[in-house]
Amino acid sequence: MLLAAPTGDDLWMMRRYIVALACFTVNLAIGLQYAFSVFVIPLQEAYGWSRSEIALGLTISISVLNVTGLFLGYYIDAYGPRKLGLIGVFLLGSGFTLMVFQRTLIEYYVFYGLLVGLGSGILYMSNIAAITRSGFRKIGSALGFVIAGFGLSAGFFGPLISYVIDVYGLKQAFTMLGLIGFSLALPVLAFPNTSERYKVDYVGSLLKIFRDRRIHRLWFLMALTSSIGFAISSFLKPYAKEFLANEMLATLPITFFALGNSLGRFVSGALSDIFNAEKVLVFTVIYHSLNAIALMILPPVFPYVIFVSTFIAGLGHGSLFTIFPKLTTEVFGTSRISQVYGAILSSSVLGSLLGSFVSNVVYDIIGTYIPAIMALSTIQIFVILTVATRLRKQYS
Repeated sequence: MLLAAPTGDDLWMMRRYIVALACFTVNLAIGLQYAFSVFVIPLQEAYGWSRSEIALGLTISISVLNVTGLFLGYYIDAYGPRKLGLIGVFLLGSGFTLMVFQRTLIEYYVFYGLLVGLGSGILYMSNIAAITRSGFRKIGSALGFVIAGFGLSAGFFGPLISYVIDVYGLKQAFTMLGLIGFSLALPVLAFPNTSERYKVDYVGSLLKIFRDRRIHRLWFLMALTSSIGFAISSFLKPYAKEFLANEMLATLPITFFALGNSLGRFVSGALSDIFNAEKVLVFTVIYHSLNAIALMILPPVFPYVIFVSTFIAGLGHGSLFTIFPKLTTEVFGTSRISQVYGAILSSSVLGSLLGSFVSNVVYDIIGTYIPAIMALSTIQIFVILTVATRLRKQYS
């Protein structure tokens, strides 16, 4: 019996799955920002920089990544995610390749902070646009699957980069990452290239974004709630080494954080398709904050609890990056998603500053991360209980 020829619906479904797999692959590569802590000690030894100086590079990179959608989302929507995605591939690959030749902090901030951050930001927002334009009925689950690649990245690249640095050296690790960056051109070619016509010009669209109070509220919440995850990811390996003598054991928490980060993005997306998204957000922030406090208190007494706690930290942090784009689609729809969600995602600049940079400054001054994490956790619980539970009224 002959097999029936695929229908138009079958081909469209296959096309959507191919786009989703391509987006997942790209996110798997650019998400290695969360493996940043493997670079901290090697950069200290190679260049003599302080932890706060090194962490500033991550802050710049994350900041550039997260403001890209605000300032370039207009063009991603206007010209399509494929064309802009290929530009992102070039910038990402170039940034990592140039890090082989860096000598000064300024070069480090330009190559890693600016180029890698900008390339990653364009690719990340192109992913969001590609998925929301592919016709998925359960958009939360689709976003969760794709963004899970970003969270899983550190679990794959953390041990790999650490091994390459230990065996071959720091420059060889940057060379490898440069090649990986350029290779992303292949999955990006699978992105849809559909474009949208804006009713206002670039400046007018920005002014419209800046005046929207709904965006202001989501911006503030995302800035605050993302800070703890950025802090933990920036000092995870050096912090683990204080309690775990073995080098490989001290790297494993990065893997646990990544697994939680990836799983949280997918699970929260699925839950947001079933339950009230604001309720998922409130629950996530509460357990994420309480776990951060436990991560500071328990390891000196029970060192191996760090594996469980870092998994939960990744779970909470990753969930935020699916819940917020889902909230964005619920409030604003999928039109102009690159610019609207890009504006909200830009709040992570403040989140990274409060988290990774400030916590490492505190460490350089007093030799512990505890005061910074305790303060961030307490503030978050208070804010989410008093503000986030009223989100739906604000958007009605």
